[in-house]
Amino acid sequence: MLSLNKIIRKTHLWLGLTCGLVASFSGLTGALYVWQPEITALLNPHLLKVKSISDIDEATILKSVSTLTENIKDSIDKIYLPYREQQTISILFKNGKTNYYHPVNQDLLGSKSTSISFFENLLNLHRTLGIPKIGKYIVGTSAVLFFLFILTSGIYIWWKMFAHNFRKGFKIKWKSKKKEVQFFFT
Repeated sequence: MLSLNKIIRKTHLWLGLTCGLVASFSGLTGALYVWQPEITALLNPHLLKVKSISDIDEATILKSVSTLTENIKDSIDKIYLPYREQQTISILFKNGKTNYYHPVNQDLLGSKSTSISFFENLLNLHRTLGIPKIGKYIVGTSAVLFFLFILTSGIYIWWKMFAHNFRKGFKIKWKSKKKEVQFFFT
């Protein structure tokens, strides 16, 4: 029969590996998504940039949004105002299409490009692992398991090993034997 220590070690190992995979994937996609505004603005200046945005006041932008809303009417799902690198007004329609408009003269600048779609899909992967409906629960549960169980079991394992010699528990052995490094994986 397995001892409690061995069960905790094995559970700690396998939960750590699975949660680590989810956390690594989420971390990589999140690290890429951080650069989304700068990259999309660089690749799509015709959609996201206008000349002298600092000269345009909020009242002008709101008047443009009002005019666009009146002209387009029912089919609007969301309206995005200029923010960070996006200096234009974007309108998401109920059919899923997105158009970009000049914030002063309301000219149509174009529709969503592939680079913008790429980053939207990347954010979806980051939040849900690309698994509809249950992906966000997998990511959330993995984070909770990582924080609660893996942290507490790791503290327990450390305590069992170094309860009698705390100094050894905080010391790093730079020239340890291979077997000592692989101790936790057996």
